[in-house]
Amino acid sequence: MYFNNMPLIPFPNKDGTTTNVKDIIRRAIFSDESYLKLSNYDYYTVKDTDTPDSLSQKFYDNPAFHWVIILYNNAFDPFYTFPLAQQNLDEFINKKYEGQSLFISPTNSTEPFFDSALNWEPADVITVSFFDEQNAEQFKNEEVFARVKEVDTLNSRLQLDKNYGLFNAGDRIARRKDIVDTLRATVRRSVGGRYALHHFEKDGQVLNALATSPDSNDVQYPLNSSKADGSTVLWSDTLLYNYIYNESSTYVITNEAYEEIVNNNKRQIRIPRREVVNQIFKEYKDIIRD
Repeated sequence: MYFNNMPLIPFPNKDGTTTNVKDIIRRAIFSDESYLKLSNYDYYTVKDTDTPDSLSQKFYDNPAFHWVIILYNNAFDPFYTFPLAQQNLDEFINKKYEGQSLFISPTNSTEPFFDSALNWEPADVITVSFFDEQNAEQFKNEEVFARVKEVDTLNSRLQLDKNYGLFNAGDRIARRKDIVDTLRATVRRSVGGRYALHHFEKDGQVLNALATSPDSNDVQYPLNSSKADGSTVLWSDTLLYNYIYNESSTYVITNEAYEEIVNNNKRQIRIPRREVVNQIFKEYKDIIRD
């Protein structure tokens, strides 16, 4: 039903002819009158077994109006903007964070790696390096390696995928772009991606990772600033340091918890009432044909 009303547009073929096809990239939004008036919709909390089709059947006795529910909630992609069932969410999290999260520092200090000279990049391939008895650097290329999926400079973290073997705290890691690549780091903490730090949060407010824990007035003091007592905030005073080196879980929101929060926030949706669906359908056809 959604695509039936799409206008036709000419599509050029390789032989020079044209074929009329549906303009499926055209999108529709509803006016404030149909979208915002409280009398036009009810709130509904999506359950694990619900799909746009099943909700359309439930509320309109017709699964074909599933697209009304999707568009009414500004959700253009039913696979990712509609809440996932718990099993599907678990699979999504496992895929997104399939590798380890490595919290790293330069090899010669415990400071974070937000030095501009340490230019880690997505798609970098890394392995473990060590020095043999002759003090020559060797690599465990066939035992441990992975690809960098994401570089989180703020949290001094490399999110990996395509893991083969495991990286451990204390490992010296080496990027292997070529045989003369000199980029190295030390793993200070290694966590399974799903369970690693996403951000710090208190009462719904995101905290500064490079600052102290909030005081009784919820004030944080950033790294290198002065505390209330006049002392300077050191790296060892920060939330991130205590997470990496003391394995503190205070104020930590893991990747898993973050994705669950995002998914649960999608569960409260608007269901347009049956009596206004025809009005919505008419408005949709007018928009699409313009």
